[in-house]
Amino acid sequence: MVRITMYYFGLIAEKAGVATEQLELLQGADVESVHQALQERYPSLQSDSYQVSVNRKICTNGPVSEGDEVAILPPFAGG
Repeated sequence: MVRITMYYFGLIAEKAGVATEQLELLQGADVESVHQALQERYPSLQSDSYQVSVNRKICTNGPVSEGDEVAILPPFAGG
């Protein structure tokens, strides 16, 4: 098992009901595994768009390792 720290922001945190938590994934987990785990844990996120940041870098794929910090970020707007 791989234990990571999850951080949720904005509407994602509201839907999850927490701002941070520990999540355990199977060995060899990747960013797609994080998406799947979140959708199973919080079905209301299935229709939401969000970005995943692993150790403060936006990622669309790649491995997730023991002790990583993963942030779930709502869409950004600005100017």
